[in-house]
Amino acid sequence: MVVNIRDEGKSIAKEDTDKLFTQFERLGQESPAGPRGTGLGPVVCKRLVEAHGGRIWVESRPGNSSAFYFTLPIGR
Repeated sequence: MVVNIRDEGKSIAKEDTDKLFTQFERLGQESPAGPRGTGLGPVVCKRLVEAHGGRIWVESRPGNSSAFYFTLPIGR
């Protein structure tokens, strides 16, 4: 099974997509308020998906929304 979640927010820079699933990595340093959150959300999602035999990734193009995908095996 493949699940796709697309947002309508700011896109993620290509160099940041590789960092997104790194523990404590918080994107958005260019914001005046700085990054929000702990940097654990994507890591927790990745660990849960992988623990169930799946895979997770993000696709983003500059100026467009981002799409998050994950797969899970069916009938395990």
